Amino acid sequence: MNLRKRNFDEMKRNFTPSRWTKYFVIFSATIILVGAIILLACGFNLGMDFTGGNVLNIKSSTEISTEEYNTIVDTSRRILGEQGLSLSQAQIVGESGQQSVSIQYQNKAGVEDMSEINSAIVTALGEALPDYTVTNAETKSASASAELLTNALLAVFIALIFILIYIAIRFEFLSGVAALITLFHDVLIMCAFVLIFRIEINSSFVAAV
Repeated sequence: MNLRKRNFDEMKRNFTPSRWTKYFVIFSATIILVGAIILLACGFNLGMDFTGGNVLNIKSSTEISTEEYNTIVDTSRRILGEQGLSLSQAQIVGESGQQSVSIQYQNKAGVEDMSEINSAIVTALGEALPDYTVTNAETKSASASAELLTNALLAVFIALIFILIYIAIRFEFLSGVAALITLFHDVLIMCAFVLIFRIEINSSFVAAV
């Protein structure tokens, strides 16, 4: 036991996280830089909360199996892919006795009337699953805007400034700066990962920021 304790004490003395600081800084800076480049080149991948889109319900009188769900998703993705669109969301809703799959997808850029594309999806799903009831697509308006995202980021900066002021008064200025940098770093890292992996952002992302 004493030998193990001595080994553990020696490990604690030899453990110096500061020697890895430059690697952590390089890693974080690289991710943030890549995110900044993507932001300037492509911007955020705005979801339906910002852009609006279409909602289509595929109803069943029984419980939807995994195979049937995959058929719905694959068929929808195939038709949307032919139009240069992607499936934003697909989820099963309702009780086990009567379920439906709700799929969501954005409008095609430059196309004001989506009726032809919607009809193609309805027809394809009807042929793939003839026992299902496919309702006509409903238009979903944008519940958020780019201005909301801008205001959220502005709120982050304001909050960081007040945190800096409080910590500077309550403790010391350098502690406030350290807290400011770490919190700002966390926000930038989160935004960078969202940009790099082209994750659709919605109102939940704004809340997270």
